[in-house]
Amino acid sequence: MNTILLGLKIKKLRSEQSLELGEKITQQKLAKKLGISRSYLGDIESGRTIPNDEIIDKIAKALNVSPEYLKGESIEKNPGETTQIVNEIQTELETKLNKMAKDKKIKTINKLKEMLNNIEL
Repeated sequence: MNTILLGLKIKKLRSEQSLELGEKITQQKLAKKLGISRSYLGDIESGRTIPNDEIIDKIAKALNVSPEYLKGESIEKNPGETTQIVNEIQTELETKLNKMAKDKKIKTINKLKEMLNNIEL
């Protein structure tokens, strides 16, 4: 794990979260939420200290990302999130299709197939 990149990600995520919430998420605020000192968080952000997995998990949870993203093991902030969304859509779609008359169901499925075919990758 590259400690400098970890620190930069934490700083960037604190900044992003500040913008989303409309209030500055300082090292002090995040450290308090994590149950660690501000100076320890500062050492992590500067790359001087390597946090253990428990601290990385706490930081990831507080910043709404996966620990794997923080450690540089994933490029997705929340791996699995896409799968969860797809599963929710599938459940909703199945419910609605099951309530439709056969001819409307066939038309809907054909429209959905057409939409999928038109998605550019």
